[in-house]
Amino acid sequence: MESPTFDANLKWGLFLRFLESDRVFLLYQTNRMFNLLPKSAFASTDIEEFRQLVRRKLQTNSTAKSGHPSIISNESPPLIALSSQLNRSTYASAVRCS
Repeated sequence: MESPTFDANLKWGLFLRFLESDRVFLLYQTNRMFNLLPKSAFASTDIEEFRQLVRRKLQTNSTAKSGHPSIISNESPPLIALSSQLNRSTYASAVRCS
């Protein structure tokens, strides 16, 4: 991840699961901590490629850690359903980013 004010490299092993809405990807590090990636930051052709990459990497991580794959939903919950998991400022940021 990179922006004008920071640069970070995170290993795939850090992430447990992900959720996706029509506007964002949420990559969870714990049950309460996640990285929010707005889809508007991706070229439209890269969204499906990123989705498949995340599924593949998280499937590999989960199998290596637990001996069995985790279930990663193919469903894309609407952003409003995710709002209960996001605090108001994060939710507002997610909406503004799209």
